[in-house]
Amino acid sequence: MEIASTSPAHERKPAGNRRKTGHTDRGHRCGETHHLARYSDALVEAVRAAHERGVGYRRLAATYAVRREWVARVVRHTARACAVAQWRRR
Repeated sequence: MEIASTSPAHERKPAGNRRKTGHTDRGHRCGETHHLARYSDALVEAVRAAHERGVGYRRLAATYAVRREWVARVVRHTARACAVAQWRRR
């Protein structure tokens, strides 16, 4: 019996996409190029934009198949709050 995959396409980045990494002004990796990042920068921006339009945390979490706590941290900028100051080759 075959089970269809229900995992969203935005869950993980492909392993082969490691040419340039974003760094803060202090030299720390940030954003989707961080080695522990689970979600893309595009998803983070989509969640923040939808919340500005009035969509709640629970609906965002259900829509994008992520945890409500992660949505709350992203919207409040306590997670994924760094800005890329420079790009470096790996």
